[in-house]
Amino acid sequence: MKKQILIIFLILLFMAGLPSCGKKDSKEKTYPEHLIDALDKAGSLSRDHQIQAVKDALNSYYIDNGDYPGNLNELVPTYLKVETQLIDSWGTTFQIENTTIVSAGKDKEFGTADDRRWEI
Repeated sequence: MKKQILIIFLILLFMAGLPSCGKKDSKEKTYPEHLIDALDKAGSLSRDHQIQAVKDALNSYYIDNGDYPGNLNELVPTYLKVETQLIDSWGTTFQIENTTIVSAGKDKEFGTADDRRWEI
């Protein structure tokens, strides 16, 4: 019964969004644009959580060793559970430069304009 109510609710929710689909005035976003924004925000929150986990691991490493590691893989498994925590949204392993975590960005190449950086 609960499953049926959930399905009906989802259908109604979907249908409520259909009238605005494709319609757009200067201030209103279409339903697909809202969905894309929500997905982007979710990805950003996930990335922020991932970066915070790497920062925490780096700080723990620093406390234990008096310096940051030369390679982020040194954090696994003592400070991070799995190596996948060191992979960015585009499938490239983060790097560490002095006190900065670096992502290669969408083009998957380090040293280009789309690199992302986070201070430890």
